Amino acid sequence: MWRCSNAHFTENHDEGAHSQYHLAHAFVLTSEGTPMVYNLYPNAILDDSDVNNMVWVKKNLAGGETYWRHVDGDLAVYERYNNLLIGINNGGGSRTQSVYTSWTNTTLKDYSGTGGDITTDGNGWVDITVPSEGWVFYAPY
Repeated sequence: MWRCSNAHFTENHDEGAHSQYHLAHAFVLTSEGTPMVYNLYPNAILDDSDVNNMVWVKKNLAGGETYWRHVDGDLAVYERYNNLLIGINNGGGSRTQSVYTSWTNTTLKDYSGTGGDITTDGNGWVDITVPSEGWVFYAPY
């Protein structure tokens, strides 16, 4: 992923798509700033249901300041404060991590379509499971 000011992008005409194309888009399309979605083959990206879902999440759920909830060599979990909880897993196995959130006693829906509902406890903690080389986007109903 390249960063240019507040404009994020994952590829350009000089660089082809990399092996973690979708993971890069999951980050770029949930981060603060203005993303640039570019593809050498426009029909390919227009027909990509994962990227289209990420664009919907960006437009509808990814607002607010970023709070990093957990980061290690393979897993990043961050919250767009009081709007969206994102998990991105770069590793080869599914990962579960307990993280603090801004919600208490709240059921969160996964808008990526890869996970089930999760519920924060009375102190704002929740266990988030992120699939191998995958992502989840949790927000209140």
